[in-house]
Amino acid sequence: MIIFYGNGFQIDLTLMGITLNEESNMFIDNLIKSYSFPFRIPLLDQTVKNLGFPNVEAVSSSRSLIEGRLLVDNTYYPAKLRTGDVQGEELEVTLYYGDEELNVYGTKLASLPWPINIVTTTFNLAEKHLSSGWPEVTHNFPMVYKPSLKEKTDYQDFQFFANNYDGGNFEANVELTIEGETSFLNKNVLMPCPYLLEIVRFGYLSSGRKVRGGFFNDERLKKMVYIPNKFLEKFRGSTYDYWQFTLPDSTDEIDLGTIGIYKRTLSPSTPGTYNIKFNVNIDPVRAKYFYLRIYRRNTDTEEEKTEFVASSINNRVNINKEIAINILGSLVTDEIIVEMRLLYSTSTIKDLNSFEYSHRDGRLNQLDTSYSLAEIMPDITFGEFMDSLKNWLNLDILVNEEFATIDFLDQALDKLPIMENEHLEVKYPKRSSNADRTFRLSYADGNEILADRTGVIYSDLEKDSSDMVNIEMDVRMAAVQQNYGRLTAVDPEDDSSLTFAFYDGKDIFGRNPTVDNINGFTAKIEDVYDEFWKKWIYRRTRNKTIKDRFMAHYTESLRVRSKIYKYNQLLLPKKIRMRRVSLEYYDVEMEAETI
Repeated sequence: MIIFYGNGFQIDLTLMGITLNEESNMFIDNLIKSYSFPFRIPLLDQTVKNLGFPNVEAVSSSRSLIEGRLLVDNTYYPAKLRTGDVQGEELEVTLYYGDEELNVYGTKLASLPWPINIVTTTFNLAEKHLSSGWPEVTHNFPMVYKPSLKEKTDYQDFQFFANNYDGGNFEANVELTIEGETSFLNKNVLMPCPYLLEIVRFGYLSSGRKVRGGFFNDERLKKMVYIPNKFLEKFRGSTYDYWQFTLPDSTDEIDLGTIGIYKRTLSPSTPGTYNIKFNVNIDPVRAKYFYLRIYRRNTDTEEEKTEFVASSINNRVNINKEIAINILGSLVTDEIIVEMRLLYSTSTIKDLNSFEYSHRDGRLNQLDTSYSLAEIMPDITFGEFMDSLKNWLNLDILVNEEFATIDFLDQALDKLPIMENEHLEVKYPKRSSNADRTFRLSYADGNEILADRTGVIYSDLEKDSSDMVNIEMDVRMAAVQQNYGRLTAVDPEDDSSLTFAFYDGKDIFGRNPTVDNINGFTAKIEDVYDEFWKKWIYRRTRNKTIKDRFMAHYTESLRVRSKIYKYNQLLLPKKIRMRRVSLEYYDVEMEAETI
């Protein structure tokens, strides 16, 4: 049986001519979801209601995506049903199902619920992080050479290195007043570098899953950090305030119950631009009711003007934002009020929020502050990030309701079950050799490796482009070079790809440089080929592709995550297309490669 289960309803799809398509992630460069070809279902009144439409006309004028679960014979999958065109009394629908339907894959990395970190002093920050590693800490502060920052406004005094640490403390930014004139010397910036494994762990944790597998046990990858193209920037001038709401200042009553009101009143003293930077990260339980408003109030007329407002019910709140408020000369009597409302609680919310208020009359980048890793994340989704890692390190990713299991592909192959399917053989399957296949592995910085059945080659002029498999890795390793007497990573200062480096703790001088290798592994493309791709490419350039078509009973176990024994050899399925032709049988087309 093939049944889609929605919220309070089910649709039996067994005899509706559905064709299910599964494709192995081992052979492609992204986490592809399983799907059906578009098919049609009767547009009954109850079906219209179940799908959430008021009438048939509403169905034909919109496209909806309904979340649910799909039962395929004896297996359940998370699934989504997308509605399409209406033709007569039938509705076209398409199904997407499988573990790759995780909502978190479509979430921007910066929108994940990263916790707020509080910096009491930079000395304490260094003590906590620089001599620690993952998983004890989620990120670190390695020194990175970043010379172009000196060309940026406010950073003329920058000392060339982000996370500049002298062995005892981070280089401080200072405010100097000489003969009544104040100068702001921004010598350093803090640039949190998240551990690669932490980004992966936290992404899946946000979907309610733990992580496991050989990927997380690799001692070299435990020391790999992401080098962001952003850094922490918290400007402080003569007007500066920082706070975290802790307990309610007052209460109010609404239909949902007692509301706790948190309020801060700010009083601009001179005309100019005032900035409020805030980070609010509250779980769905505490944010059952949430309201945040930032507004100006004229103390003479009591007139109010809203500058920012946000509200939600029964949802996680994750806001990381900065707003600018211009106070003109005639409006210096305005107050700026920050008001947040939550369901009343006697528990502190100190770790769930932070606010900074400053006037742009001074430009000192304050290092003692609060921050979230959301502030430095690249502008990509978690799914895009995982696609990049999969292509880079040749990973196998398997997700179920409880775990995300990530192994290197060679490890994963050893775990696959062997299915005896000799009874499903056909007389004349289609066979083709892959001896002419060539792989091109390429880094974002232009470094690449070509490999065929003989191993690494140095020209593809004689190769047919149709036999070329391109593996584009949107990553690079930061070059480790000496500048101003310090050997550490050089920021490529190009945000078009993901940049990584190794951090192995303080060196013998007590400083915090990156290193160019861990146990001889540099993560340059040559090492990545030898370590993670060489065996796989060897297999795939010395094997055959087999395609066949056959009838199979619904009780047959036909899944891409298996090894199938047919035609006197083991096959690794690439694609399986199954069209349900009766209550009990599928018409199956399969493409596989010998292993």
